[in-house]
Amino acid sequence: MHRLRLAVPGHDMDALAYYNPERQILISGDALWENGFGVIFPELLGEGDGLSATRATLDMLARLPIRTVIPGHGRPFACVDVALDRAFRRLDVFTEHLDKLAWHAIKVIVSFAMMERQRLPAADFPAFILALPFAVDVNRRILGLNDDVLCARIALELQQVGALTRVDDWLIAH
Repeated sequence: MHRLRLAVPGHDMDALAYYNPERQILISGDALWENGFGVIFPELLGEGDGLSATRATLDMLARLPIRTVIPGHGRPFACVDVALDRAFRRLDVFTEHLDKLAWHAIKVIVSFAMMERQRLPAADFPAFILALPFAVDVNRRILGLNDDVLCARIALELQQVGALTRVDDWLIAH
């Protein structure tokens, strides 16, 4: 079986994907998901032009004949054109509104940190967020929200999407 290793910078400037041309299967990692792609960290960390790299990656993937994508997160999928369209639209929004990319990234970091922690007293949640250097730095440089607003908004939005549930005085990650 023949497979190609593809450079897919964007989420990570050194990211790779694997493609089998005979079976038209792409193992995409964080370059393409059914609902988008991984957070474009280089853009937020000032380490490169992650937005342009993501666009070039998506353009390259769009030229491949792909029947099935096995993403780094989520289930394998076959509606590749739909996923690419969704990814390009999301990228357009992030390109025009860096604050939306920053907000999305902060929520992702907090969600993953909470999954590691699993549960936390709700009263400790603001301190938990403010102990995450990425969240604090990106907020300071891009969003400029005061700490109370940042913490309350994250708590509310993560509960709205089901990433967190409040049970009595506890926040529980899902």
